[in-house]
Amino acid sequence: MDERNNNNCPLCRQEFYTKKSKRVAEEQLTSGILKIYAERQILETLPCPMCGEKMDSNIYHNASCRLVKGLYVCSDCGMLQAIMAFEFRECSVLSYFIISEIIKDD
Repeated sequence: MDERNNNNCPLCRQEFYTKKSKRVAEEQLTSGILKIYAERQILETLPCPMCGEKMDSNIYHNASCRLVKGLYVCSDCGMLQAIMAFEFRECSVLSYFIISEIIKDD
């Protein structure tokens, strides 16, 4: 029996393995999900991945996410990320609205 933890992406079903910890696998998994979400944001208006609220229909009028390159968040969440960075507080993508919704639906 394999002692490694495994996680499957609920979108593409790619498997992520880690011997270190489940948290590392979750971070790889969520990173993949958010990259797919970022690609879709350019093509259609989606809710903010961080809070779930409506974003500006012009993607470039929103805030660039500080944690995932190419991902946009609403202006309020962009401001929150900036304040958290200024205060040296950690922000994890595991708490993002879109991640909780996808994992809940799986």
